Amino acid sequence: MLLGGAPSSWYGKYGAPVRVRWAAPDGTPHTGTITVAWGANTGSTVMVWVDASGRPAGPPLRLSQARGQTVLAAVLAPIMLGLLLLCAGGLAHTALARRRMKAWDFDWQITEPQWTRRR
Repeated sequence: MLLGGAPSSWYGKYGAPVRVRWAAPDGTPHTGTITVAWGANTGSTVMVWVDASGRPAGPPLRLSQARGQTVLAAVLAPIMLGLLLLCAGGLAHTALARRRMKAWDFDWQITEPQWTRRR
């Protein structure tokens, strides 16, 4: 139920912050400020979405929003997996290249004196 004054239209299409009173899921009364569409009168009933603890929350997702998020996740998941594997492959390649170069350097330190004595 609206406790404050009626919001005016100058707040725009999203409404105005107004003091309201509501009951939590367990029945405890709460008061707070939420944004209400303009034109609602003091004492009128408005829809207030709350979470399990009774705090104001946004409305649940619409079916189109849930579908959109599902499609986005289905598209982005393989892309992110590919990027992760590409990065892991790059790191493994770098580590193996460093190891190979250290082994080559060690072998060269053993071989170089033999070559320089022959000349």
